[in-house]
Amino acid sequence: MLAVYTVNIIADKASAPLLLSNGNYLGGADMGDGRHFAAWFDPHPKPSYLFALVAGDLGVVEDTFTTMSGREVALKIYVEHGKEPRAAYAMDALKRSMKWDEDTFGREYDLDIFMIVAVSDFNMGRWRTRVSTSSTTNTCSPTRKRRPMRTMPISRRSSRTNTSTIGPVTASPAGIGSSSASRKA
Repeated sequence: MLAVYTVNIIADKASAPLLLSNGNYLGGADMGDGRHFAAWFDPHPKPSYLFALVAGDLGVVEDTFTTMSGREVALKIYVEHGKEPRAAYAMDALKRSMKWDEDTFGREYDLDIFMIVAVSDFNMGRWRTRVSTSSTTNTCSPTRKRRPMRTMPISRRSSRTNTSTIGPVTASPAGIGSSSASRKA
């Protein structure tokens, strides 16, 4: 069964200032009690095992890509603080691969944002969703002398930012302020 997801993520703002999920960012706010929330909408039907979530504290490298139709897509690579320079190669590779997809297949990326999360400690294999790509960070940095850093889907974290160590994190498929769920079968 495939579903379209609208996701609200609620977490402690001090330990998880970053709240990511599949799709496009709808908005977020401080809840006034030390917690905050972020809402995401993924308009493309997918099975639930491709649902992804990240809550933690990471640095980010940002850029943009202009599609063949002239639409601007935000590109973000999230890494552990201090490792942002290592993501420059990954950003360049991402932009080249998006251009290659357009040139080769005539297909442009169809969301407003493309995110990659890359951390040193990740206990799963490769995984790819529409909004995040994962591979080892040997592909993020051309230098192979460093300890490999692995990328992950937006649903897994390192021990530093693991959802199991940051306190309660809640994700709900219900829309913001809406009594009807956007999760469709």
